[in-house]
Amino acid sequence: MARSSPPRAVTGVAFIAFVALTFAPIAVDAVIIDCQCPTGSVACGVANLVKDDGTACGVSVDGNGKLDGVNIILPADTQATSLDLTGVKTLTGYLWMSTTTVTTLTTPNLITAASINIRANTALTALSFPELTGFAGTGGYTASGEETFELEVLSTSTALTSATFPKLTTAAGVKCEAPGAIQCDLSAMTHTTGDLQVRNANLAALKNVSGNMYFNEHDGDTVAAEELTYVTGDLTLMLSKDATSVTLTKLNKVDGKIHVDEYSQGDANTALTALSFPALTEVGGKFRVESLDGLVTVRCDELVKIGGALELRLLPKLKSAYFQKVS
Repeated sequence: MARSSPPRAVTGVAFIAFVALTFAPIAVDAVIIDCQCPTGSVACGVANLVKDDGTACGVSVDGNGKLDGVNIILPADTQATSLDLTGVKTLTGYLWMSTTTVTTLTTPNLITAASINIRANTALTALSFPELTGFAGTGGYTASGEETFELEVLSTSTALTSATFPKLTTAAGVKCEAPGAIQCDLSAMTHTTGDLQVRNANLAALKNVSGNMYFNEHDGDTVAAEELTYVTGDLTLMLSKDATSVTLTKLNKVDGKIHVDEYSQGDANTALTALSFPALTEVGGKFRVESLDGLVTVRCDELVKIGGALELRLLPKLKSAYFQKVS
């Protein structure tokens, strides 16, 4: 699950001890402070960010576009309707927005940040990160055990018209669940070093997922990642009633289990009649396909090894299943 509240700022020795394990050491007096929009503000930018106590954060963007030592946090009581980060190319902290009244987020120059977490902002109309290429943080877990992602776009509303990250190539964890017909544009992403969870997404360049891959209630007619070859964790496809095809034509290996099912809280899927994994040779765990009322054929012509059980269940129209090479 995604974190339900922003982590506290870390300072001094505790921060240095963590960074020393994975990144170059930083100065002993390095401090990351939490900043937010001031109470009563409508338009908010870097110059007027304040701390929890209402005093000015006193931060600015340097000549290279770097905003250093700042987490930008917009909680539910934020009154601002816009956040403008024009000119910020590097955010050494994270951007975190949850259940706010913000309608406009402007980030035309942002290239890297520690993480971006945007949850349940029902008024937000667009997400555009045209220059974002990656992250300086890591995905992982908070102190309370909640999973975090370097990029998280979750529980937005039908007010959202776009969610674009056209230059983002990799991340330590991505959860992007755009509503309705809106796609998360992740078309440049080639791999993740952590879990990938999407609802509707353009994954045209994706090749490897070093973690679990989860399609959650996909709304479009095609579930596709045409260049994907390898998933080190589990592959889960929860299909909405609208899904007519699954296009994973180059998928060769899944170290964990494969689970294909209809989304349990939606209408039954009768549109998908054929399911094929033409390049798949090995599944490390269970292979399970279930509860697809229109499915007639399952084909895995090159599959040699299934590490767990093969389960084809609650498929009332199934006539043919091809697993002839499984030993």
